[in-house]
Amino acid sequence: MSDAYRELDTLIGALRNALEQNNWEAVAKLDASTVSLVSDRVKLLEKGGDQAGFRERLTELQSLYDEIAVANQSNRNELSAELKKLHKEHKAISQYLKSSGY
Repeated sequence: MSDAYRELDTLIGALRNALEQNNWEAVAKLDASTVSLVSDRVKLLEKGGDQAGFRERLTELQSLYDEIAVANQSNRNELSAELKKLHKEHKAISQYLKSSGY
């Protein structure tokens, strides 16, 4: 593994681990550092770095971000369903209290 890409490989591994653990705070923190790290590697590439290695890592990173987006949407859908359920239950309780005179 090239030293130039070691940090990027570490970031990809950490993102994958955070996703597998559903640790969204860690994903957000790692996401914040992704742009600067990729930018640094682009500058290295412009100085004659390993294009194939960089392309491979970018493809892996894109695939990982696709997985993160799918997992995020799934979590949002689950939360939305739970909120709708709670709202429905709250309305039922309110109606009961109104009709019972409380």
